[in-house]
Amino acid sequence: MIETRSRPVNWFRVNTHPAYRAVLATIMHDLDAQEHRTRGRGAAHADFENAVSALVLDLYAATISDPDMTVGVSKANSTYADRSLYRPGFLTWSIFKDTFDGLLRAGYIAVVTKGSYNRENGNGRVTRIASTAKLANMLAPVSETVTATTVLNADEMQTVVLRDQNKRQVEYRDNRAIRAMRANLQTINALFQQHWFDVWIPDSEYDQLNRRIRSKTAQNGPWRVDPDYQPSVHIDLSRRSIVRIFNDKDWNKGGRFYGGWWQSVPKSYRPYITIDDKQTVELDYSHLHPALLYAKEGMALDRDAYEIGLPAVPRDIVKRTFNAMLNASERLNPIEGFDSRQFDISWEQLQQQIIARHEPIRKYFKSKYGLYLQREDSDLAEDIMLRFAVMGYPCLPVHDSFIIHHDLEDELQSAMHESFHKRTGIQVKTKAKKHDYADLANGALDMSDPLIALTGPYSGYNKRLAAFRENIT
Repeated sequence: MIETRSRPVNWFRVNTHPAYRAVLATIMHDLDAQEHRTRGRGAAHADFENAVSALVLDLYAATISDPDMTVGVSKANSTYADRSLYRPGFLTWSIFKDTFDGLLRAGYIAVVTKGSYNRENGNGRVTRIASTAKLANMLAPVSETVTATTVLNADEMQTVVLRDQNKRQVEYRDNRAIRAMRANLQTINALFQQHWFDVWIPDSEYDQLNRRIRSKTAQNGPWRVDPDYQPSVHIDLSRRSIVRIFNDKDWNKGGRFYGGWWQSVPKSYRPYITIDDKQTVELDYSHLHPALLYAKEGMALDRDAYEIGLPAVPRDIVKRTFNAMLNASERLNPIEGFDSRQFDISWEQLQQQIIARHEPIRKYFKSKYGLYLQREDSDLAEDIMLRFAVMGYPCLPVHDSFIIHHDLEDELQSAMHESFHKRTGIQVKTKAKKHDYADLANGALDMSDPLIALTGPYSGYNKRLAAFRENIT
């Protein structure tokens, strides 16, 4: 079987922009014409149109963000038999089948790999599909508009996700705490949808950024159905909503926020993230997980947690070893990059040195405590994001750091300190990730000016921003 990169389908994408709706109307007319009749205008037709639109938007988002990406869809009747927290209400088996079969017959989608199921071991694989040149070329003239105006349906989308040990979504019953989490996320996501986040870099650099994120060149894989189609390359900027994911069927494990496109941007590019065309600043907690562990013991962390008296061992190696030891339960294999000969220390000796340096919290090592710490740091993140959302300012999470309008740096720092102290009774250090801004195309950059005035190499940025502003007003 041909291997492809794939992700699950997202049925919650919506777009109401007239330019996109015109393209969708053409697709719907094409699908209705296949059956030699026009569908009724009742609820069933609306559900069918919603499903077609969601699949079209998701396939297009996958294609332009990564030309080698396929989308996984289940064709099993049982998948759609019962109501699910993770599926929109309009997506019944019959609606899915009409949508999938119609788009396939009309040449808008193609099956890349068929699904499979092994009855003996219960393992299976969903069908993987991709958009065709026909669909991509229809949407290409309105690409910037579609990118800038597609959102996730906050009313339908499940933003609080519980997973099992195999990272599969698990159905659950609501309680007061879960409903509060969901309500907070709805407040945060609703605000995010009203603002535009982008990366202010030249179009050529923007393409390079996407290639770096994919870790491959932007070329069609040999499996592509339409080898003559060369799609453009874009980060999926429509991903401005976040979800909260818990692990191991345990509400005390995980809980971090995922889904925002900015979370996949390398650190070197994050200084160029803009909010509503304005400069941002990024602040993070210093040694957050070690600080949380020391706080549990009634102590403040008063030194660099990853300086352990071994100058030959790079700080990053110590940090990653420290975190790996928190997530392990027994014997731990060496992390990538560890070289006992180069560092003149064995893997076991490095671990023992970390434990010796952190005697007050030694009981947490090799205890699989890392996921519990994620629950604690995600609670801090919720506090901080919600505080700014109530004030009308988006604050973008990157786990233990936050990106916000540069004029709010002092306010963000105060919020981070207050949230940590409120939950632990201990003071903590934070730091701003300062950068010297530079125009990657022309040299010096004055980030205090409105960036929309720039043209030329930044035309892609300008088009995306203009499309968003047109849709939001």
